[in-house]
Amino acid sequence: MHMKRLYSSQSWDFGAQSTKTLSVVNSKKFTAFVFIALLVSGVVGGITRHLIQVEIQEVKNSEQELNSFTQQHVRALKEVEMAKSAEQIMEQARVNGFAPEQWTELRTNMKQSRMLRPAANKLMTDATNKPGHISGAERFDISVSQPEESLFHPVSKIGGEIIISIQARTLVRNNNIENKK
Repeated sequence: MHMKRLYSSQSWDFGAQSTKTLSVVNSKKFTAFVFIALLVSGVVGGITRHLIQVEIQEVKNSEQELNSFTQQHVRALKEVEMAKSAEQIMEQARVNGFAPEQWTELRTNMKQSRMLRPAANKLMTDATNKPGHISGAERFDISVSQPEESLFHPVSKIGGEIIISIQARTLVRNNNIENKK
């Protein structure tokens, strides 16, 4: 029996050596496997991180485009609203006799014209107080013909001459359009 024990102890020692060898081989394989797994997970993680950054940038670009389109849409809605408002104003102007086709434009251009005060007063009164007329002077100059006279009080003669220069536009309502006021 003793021999069996010796044989079995030798056998046991051989088996322990073999297990140690297998253990070292398995340990190297395991280390290589862990290293490769870490390497692969690092590469996959880097690729994933890059793809996530690309997707985040695409989301940001999409948000910017959406904001731009939203602003353009708001501007377009305001322009539509302004166009509708302009159409309503033009319709009201037409109904009240103020459409462009219901008026004729007259231009007045007098340069250094000498007039008696009563004639100048009539010219100014007619230009501003006639019904169906809208007048506006673009340029207006008035002066006395004699240095001793005044614009507001004639000194030398009653109804003395004054010098007028006027450039004006007058809108006259067309006679063939009825006023629907």
